Amino acid sequence: MRLWIAGVGVLIGSVILVLSLRGLKESGQVAYHNNPFALKMSAYGTLLARLGQKNLDRAWHNGAVASELARQEHKEGDGHDHGDEGKKEEDGGTHDEGHEGHEGHDQGKKDEESPQHDHEFEQLEEKSPIGSALDFLVDLDAERFRRTSPFALSESHKKAIALDIEKLLLRSYNMDPTDYGVYNSYYHFLTLHAMRGTPEARKHARKISEHTFRLVQRENVDPMPWLTAAEAVLNQFLMEQQDLAREKPEAIKKSLSKVKLPKEVLMRYRDQMGYCLSRYGALRDLAVKEGRWLIVPQERRDEAENRAYTAGKLFEQFDAMLKRQNKPAL
Repeated sequence: MRLWIAGVGVLIGSVILVLSLRGLKESGQVAYHNNPFALKMSAYGTLLARLGQKNLDRAWHNGAVASELARQEHKEGDGHDHGDEGKKEEDGGTHDEGHEGHEGHDQGKKDEESPQHDHEFEQLEEKSPIGSALDFLVDLDAERFRRTSPFALSESHKKAIALDIEKLLLRSYNMDPTDYGVYNSYYHFLTLHAMRGTPEARKHARKISEHTFRLVQRENVDPMPWLTAAEAVLNQFLMEQQDLAREKPEAIKKSLSKVKLPKEVLMRYRDQMGYCLSRYGALRDLAVKEGRWLIVPQERRDEAENRAYTAGKLFEQFDAMLKRQNKPAL
């Protein structure tokens, strides 16, 4: 009897809750922004966006060498080299086999240099049970992406993989549209991938570039998003140049340097990119002055400085293009 009364009470309460929320939604007081736990564009969202790059990397490789990449990343801890992978595959050996071979070679050198083998040191190098368990979990996760079929991918399979990649990219982009790596990965996928590059995809690439540029204008503390904004401006300029080249004769299509955008357009992109780079410099100097810049890992600081240097060199080309346009025609 008590259970029946409790069930009726829960039912009545649920009906009242639904009707109340419906009224609030219709009045505009409650809106669904598709942002559970407010993760998007938060510090946690930024972290998730960066962590998602590893899964994206595996999907991008179509699972062919993903397990080897995962093992190498875990053991070396500093990324992977695509050139070395290709060489290993050509030689017909796996990463583990090559690793064992190098171990044997190095061990031979050690024995020559030091006749007395230190067994005590060897015991210290043995992994703990936790380390072994972690290795097992990494290998197990990598096996999810390992391809075992000897046949080439079909067109439908390639399209399915491209769709998976796009979903991962979009999810990371929604988490942090101002992250340099996340934005560039999504942009280049839309414009360069074999399964994209369509007029619709290019239109979306322009849209996310404009969106990223607008979002960064609010940033007054972190200098790094301003490098992303500078890249977004440059990408928009290149897209406009490419679109104009499609309307020109074949001789001009082969060289973008012969495509001349209107002077006003060049000046607009130059001013926007110059403003982004100046804001990066000002906020970085402020972070150095306040001691915040040293909190950033050295690797990320060097990465930002290299990007700023490259962007600065590309920015100088706007003035060169404007000078060429000002020259009288012969």
